[in-house]
Amino acid sequence: AAGSFREDTHITFRFIGIRSDRFPLPEGISMDFFPGASREETARLLGDCDVLLSPRRGKVAKTQYPFKLSAYLAVGRPVIATDVSDQRAIVEAAGCGVIVPPGSPEAIAAAIRQVRDMPYAHRVEMGKRGRQFAEAHLSMPKFQVDLARLYENVGRKGKVPQ
Repeated sequence: AAGSFREDTHITFRFIGIRSDRFPLPEGISMDFFPGASREETARLLGDCDVLLSPRRGKVAKTQYPFKLSAYLAVGRPVIATDVSDQRAIVEAAGCGVIVPPGSPEAIAAAIRQVRDMPYAHRVEMGKRGRQFAEAHLSMPKFQVDLARLYENVGRKGKVPQ
């Protein structure tokens, strides 16, 4: 997908937690790599982005919860995500991004252009909706309340609810 942005000097791709030698890279693209970023640095780097991309694919991606997506929503930026695992359900419920088919660089590039060409206020609103969704459904306080409720039910009924 990045290869289709050779002529666009206003776009820089940021790879956090990934080394530049991990996969073949197109030439002539603005890219920054932060392979050993701390948790705090990662949050800052993500917050500096205009849009966040979760291009999951493969067998594991189909069955594993996308924790990266939760972090992306919490940052409050629009999200482009592939249609695997729970990503579609979360992005659509939050109203915070664009879903693309997995393994399609062309669709990812088109989604990047779609988000880039949106009015700034629309992108900001998408990010806000993602942040609000994360706070309401994916935050530690929400998890604690849900876990406590689960334990209360187990205590009353003597078994885990189905």
